[in-house]
Amino acid sequence: MIRGRLAVSLLAVAFVFVPSAAAGPGKVETASKGNVTATFSYTKTGDFNYSGVHLKIVRAGQTVLDAGLPKSDCGYCDAQPFSVVEGSGKSVRLVDLDGSGEPEVIVDLYSGGAHCCVYSYIYRYTGSSYARAKHLWGNPSYSLKDLDGDGKPEVLTNDDRFAYTFTAYAFSVDAIQVLQYRNGHFVDVTRKFPSLPRNEGNQLWKSYLKDRNTKDFDPRGVLAAYVADEYQIGQGAKAWQDLVQAYHEGRVNNIFGLGTTGRRYLDQVRKTLKAWGYIRGALPPLPAA
Repeated sequence: MIRGRLAVSLLAVAFVFVPSAAAGPGKVETASKGNVTATFSYTKTGDFNYSGVHLKIVRAGQTVLDAGLPKSDCGYCDAQPFSVVEGSGKSVRLVDLDGSGEPEVIVDLYSGGAHCCVYSYIYRYTGSSYARAKHLWGNPSYSLKDLDGDGKPEVLTNDDRFAYTFTAYAFSVDAIQVLQYRNGHFVDVTRKFPSLPRNEGNQLWKSYLKDRNTKDFDPRGVLAAYVADEYQIGQGAKAWQDLVQAYHEGRVNNIFGLGTTGRRYLDQVRKTLKAWGYIRGALPPLPAA
């Protein structure tokens, strides 16, 4: 589940070169589950502009919510329905995320921009109204799958904090992430599903070995995500030694582009992964200067 840089780049190109679009008729998307029906409506008024972005939720025959959606994260951009950006599917769906028997209403949107960002509004019924929470997925987006067969879907995504942190965006790789929706918010449960970070870690290490002698290859993004994945499955000490070995071989020194290099890069990796919860316990030691 490695970040798809080409797909993101193509999406950005599509946004840049799409010819000007005339305003079209309003569109209505609906989703139903049990006694709940959500109606999501909007009108496209330009290439990236929408008006009347609106959500209505009817539960047991009663309208519980009927309101417009706010602007996107950029502060002035209209919220763009993700179904339009993706070119298929729906932007609204009803899913019982926590197994309570009451479906949550999920509205998927796009903020615009070359590298950003997919986000969702999750509406949870509180007994008399719907509480809205926002989750920013960033570039990786997400998918739902019941990984443990308990009837409650897990959220498969990647940790978008890795983008730009250790190197330029084009070379960044996001560690895999599994979330569960509990009590109105998402909880990271990646360690409960070790086969996922193990498989990704193996892919990342193979990718590093394959490309490490390639001209203009920047391994810092791959290696940081590899170390993070290995810490998730209790193999962090070995992965750290692999990273130190790459340092001794000069693989992370004097690299073009953004970010730290050499011993400073190693220090950044260990401190950042500690702050983000990948490393638990003491920091691994830095090699001698």
